[in-house]
Amino acid sequence: MRRVPVLLLVLAAAACHPTQSDLAQLGRMQRQPDPRVNAGEQIACDARDPVCVRLQVARGSACQQLAEALPTPDERLAQRRCALEAFTAARGLLPDGAEAEDRRQVLVGLAFARSADRDNAPTAANPAAAAARDAELAADLPALRATPRGAPYAAFFEAQSRGWRALRPGLATPDACRLSSEALAALPADPLPDDLRQKATTLRGSLGAFRTAKGCA
Repeated sequence: MRRVPVLLLVLAAAACHPTQSDLAQLGRMQRQPDPRVNAGEQIACDARDPVCVRLQVARGSACQQLAEALPTPDERLAQRRCALEAFTAARGLLPDGAEAEDRRQVLVGLAFARSADRDNAPTAANPAAAAARDAELAADLPALRATPRGAPYAAFFEAQSRGWRALRPGLATPDACRLSSEALAALPADPLPDDLRQKATTLRGSLGAFRTAKGCA
């Protein structure tokens, strides 16, 4: 039987687990209060391991903060792309039997990233690309709904998706009214998590104004 060199076995095993450098980077990012620093981190950790997942979540969360705070459209676009890249990577690194909170953070962060990409230029200007992004978001909602503390987020994104479809140009008024009504009905009830409360209030107000403008009953 052919023998595999011990060094190759050691290197292969190391590739499947985070390194001490990865652990140090995670600790540093979790302590870092400035999102600009975390958004600029380069992450090499690529094992299906909680450490690698949390590194990508830390970077993606920082990028999402900056996407809402930076002053220019180009800066916000770059951070939306950063968030989508980081949370997509985190989704792919979730190990079998991942902790519920890791799953929730990844699925929520990815849903926010996908919806932000769908609703803003340049994706929003391309109906096919926006619809594809919306379909990706919808495909993960059952998993989010089944995750502990994930149900309010799944309901919010379901409502948001129906509202987005109601706003599509050229949609007949009866269909727009039906979808916007379904969106309002899908919104999660209070009490809501802190990061959803204002977003749900804004969405409810936008849907109400849309229905008034359309003359929906």
